[in-house]
Amino acid sequence: MNRLSTYAILSEIASATLNLLQDLVHGTTEADTGTGGYTNEWTEIGSHAVHFQSAVALPDGEPVTLDTSRDWRKNVITGWFRATATGAHRIDAASDYLLNSLTASVSNASVWVYTGSGAYNDVSVGSGGDVAVGDPPVNATSVRTSYAGVALDEGSGAVVWLYADPSNGYLKAYNATGTALYCLCGLTGARAVA
Repeated sequence: MNRLSTYAILSEIASATLNLLQDLVHGTTEADTGTGGYTNEWTEIGSHAVHFQSAVALPDGEPVTLDTSRDWRKNVITGWFRATATGAHRIDAASDYLLNSLTASVSNASVWVYTGSGAYNDVSVGSGGDVAVGDPPVNATSVRTSYAGVALDEGSGAVVWLYADPSNGYLKAYNATGTALYCLCGLTGARAVA
């Protein structure tokens, strides 16, 4: 890991303490393209992460909040998403060892999602169209733009959507697989501002 800043001796806050904290804490820095390969660079440093395990099954056709600690809008989110039909496969549950099994009914996915300004269920109207029970998010543009990415694709249109709530920036998921799922996910977000 690279330090975000190096503090000088006689800083008001002990430099050794600040440097040690930066050495131990997870953080990211701006990329140094050096080659001119990109015209826009993300201008904010730092990242945040959430590890989520559902205590109850994510019901089909309902939005579920994963994190309320920060604003997830305009973030690139990377990570992993796992889903199973039984709560016994969750961490610290009776059959959690099956999370490592290739034969257990556990779905795995790598995640890459850009949350933009958030997701709606209808882009043809200027207001309203909020994601709600029975009204999944869309990734589309018309009168306004909606940003929703696929966290898990089970095929034939059965997906779990990942998105930011446009009104408050909370990170949410929407299970549109047709069945209730228990999920585990590890997601890291970095604010993307060109």
